[in-house]
Amino acid sequence: MKFDFEFKNSKFESFYQFLKSDGLVPVKSERLHKKKIYSNLLNEDQMTIDNFQDFLEFEKKETIKNLIGKFINFDNTQSLINDISFLDTKSFKVHTTQRVILIKIEDYENFKDKHTVGDDACG
Repeated sequence: MKFDFEFKNSKFESFYQFLKSDGLVPVKSERLHKKKIYSNLLNEDQMTIDNFQDFLEFEKKETIKNLIGKFINFDNTQSLINDISFLDTKSFKVHTTQRVILIKIEDYENFKDKHTVGDDACG
């Protein structure tokens, strides 16, 4: 998958923090190290692109987990989302007080927009 310059640039700081949290440690200078990773990202270095794709997957999962604690209306029933579990890279389960709902990750935005009510029962 190709990513354009603007997208890479907008995500780079978060990507670098992700790498650091995953154990990446610069040998000499963090500034030079950061520039090298940025250059590798822009130049489509395969290992850097693989790490970038892992980061984007992690970021998407974290966004989906933000549904925990929200109320949803699903099949005319309002319930609280207690947990989110990921089955694989393509789908996840929403665990509510009423049921478990299987959703494709590609359908997340539609599900969120159509079914979430808010942080409390009043919406």
